[in-house]
Amino acid sequence: MRKGFTRLHLIISLLFIQQLAQAQSPSGSGSSSFTMLLLAIVVLIAFFIIIRVSDNLVRIEAGKSGVDSEDAGLTSFPGVRDLFRKNSPAYIMGRYVALKQGHNILLEGKANGPVVVGYANTYAVQPSNFRGMSPIPKVEVEVGDTVKAGDHLFFDKKNPEVKYVSPVSGEVIAVNRGERRSIANIVVLADKQQQYRSLNAPNPDTCSREELVSFLLDTGGWTLLRQRPFDVTASSTDIPENIFVSTFDSAPLAPDLNLVMEGKAAAFQRGLDVLGKLTRGKVWLGLDANGENPPSSVFTAATGVGKCWFSGKHPAGNVGVQIHHIAPITTKSTVWTLGVQDVATLGALFTEQRFNAERVVALTGAELKEPKYVRTYIGANVGELLEGNFANDHVRIISGDVLSGSKSSKADFLHYFDDQITVVEEGDFLEFSVG
Repeated sequence: MRKGFTRLHLIISLLFIQQLAQAQSPSGSGSSSFTMLLLAIVVLIAFFIIIRVSDNLVRIEAGKSGVDSEDAGLTSFPGVRDLFRKNSPAYIMGRYVALKQGHNILLEGKANGPVVVGYANTYAVQPSNFRGMSPIPKVEVEVGDTVKAGDHLFFDKKNPEVKYVSPVSGEVIAVNRGERRSIANIVVLADKQQQYRSLNAPNPDTCSREELVSFLLDTGGWTLLRQRPFDVTASSTDIPENIFVSTFDSAPLAPDLNLVMEGKAAAFQRGLDVLGKLTRGKVWLGLDANGENPPSSVFTAATGVGKCWFSGKHPAGNVGVQIHHIAPITTKSTVWTLGVQDVATLGALFTEQRFNAERVVALTGAELKEPKYVRTYIGANVGELLEGNFANDHVRIISGDVLSGSKSSKADFLHYFDDQITVVEEGDFLEFSVG
């Protein structure tokens, strides 16, 4: 196996060559020593060739069984880079990338478990969260309307087939406008007891790709798919080369996705099955190799996907970095990405027959009395989630992390794709230096 071949084997091989070269007595001719050296090199090359041929045979047999030999670790000799890297954790099987560059920003206020209920009365979907959308989409509801979770709220006039749906059931209490009458958000006052639009999902194992696409477009599942380059809502007419999901987040104070996904294994796996029908290539999981223990079995036991392990400092958990090392985007290709909770929501369309927009959100930052995990829904009101938890009033609220998040306020709503809120000290002070 690949992990069994270490640098020690390389050193032994080199020593073997040296001993053969020195096997002649001092009185022996230089030509004899040179001949022996060449012979040793030939033997070593032959050994390499035999190993490579055996690897190819393994790949062929594995392919007949539908198994990726590299992902499964079925190889007897490593690549050149593998010979000179530090030993990887023992639990790794398959592809492994050790990132040497990066930096971890250490901040106070990391969320701690267990997950508790996050109380919010209002939720909103914000068209500005979706890059490339028309600033004034076609709104399908009015103030005073009653909606169920999964009911249509609006669609982009440029792509009317993609329906954006309500994350919760309740009453539409506002359709707020921004600059030039753009739609800022559509706000729903949530019911105490959630009601869901009933769905009739096709069987992903037997239905066609066209049936799947049509179902996802109508039920809100398609809005979870982001296309790269440009990170826009995926085009329903495109077929991606691959689909990528990072199963860990290395950003400052990022949530522990192993904790976040507890109890969601079935929905996550079903989501992966659906994604596998949508791509001509493979669904790739980026797995965390930084810890002493392996990640959650929700990720490691997933089937029907490619797996690549990553270790290193931030941005090791960034899906864009992982794409670069697994299968870089070309000028003629596109790929799709999702977050792990998006995959579970996608899977729940089939396992639960409903649009389940539940989210575990990490409330983080040094300016919170109690950093914690809360269970809520997409688009929750930020102020209500943080109510009574501020250490002081002079703070900056960020939807997301401090590097890639966006400035927010108590009146705003959680970004559609965010699973973290960060509260830090407001940096509106000036520092003067003398000298």
